[in-house]
Amino acid sequence: MRAGADYGVGMDQAKPEKPVDIRTAFELWCAVAVLGVFASIALVFVTLGDRAAYTEELTRRLNEMDPSGAATVDISLAFNLGLAIAGLFGVAIAVLVYFLARQLRAGKGWARLLLTGATAFVVVSAISSFAAERQSGIAPMALAILMILQAVLAVGATVLSHRRDASVYLAKRPTP
Repeated sequence: MRAGADYGVGMDQAKPEKPVDIRTAFELWCAVAVLGVFASIALVFVTLGDRAAYTEELTRRLNEMDPSGAATVDISLAFNLGLAIAGLFGVAIAVLVYFLARQLRAGKGWARLLLTGATAFVVVSAISSFAAERQSGIAPMALAILMILQAVLAVGATVLSHRRDASVYLAKRPTP
């Protein structure tokens, strides 16, 4: 018998079954990940909608750094490349959240810890988005709605993963 495989007093007890709270938390985290992909897409469209302001700011900062104009940077290319990297980063974060949710479902307590930290980040991001200057249009509105939904689902998943049955399940899983 492996060390840490004692699931109870009798040591002959079967592995504990996944509580409903863990299964539901997993599903909620999957929804957060999917919404994260859509939020990344919405963020790209929001940024594209304000392209002129961004390129003007990039040009101004480039001219401040090199007043002689010797630096030759294609601002449009830099903007598009930055936007693509930001979109891919958002998708990568969504994949990471899905991976952590799978680890939570498998009974890894460390995944719950990381997802709890992710919840704090998502909630703070959603709250801080209200302090930001509002743009008009469908994409900014969709982004705000997606961020709010992500925050609500993440808080729900975190609360479920910290309930008693879930905590017992995570505490009694053996480490391979």
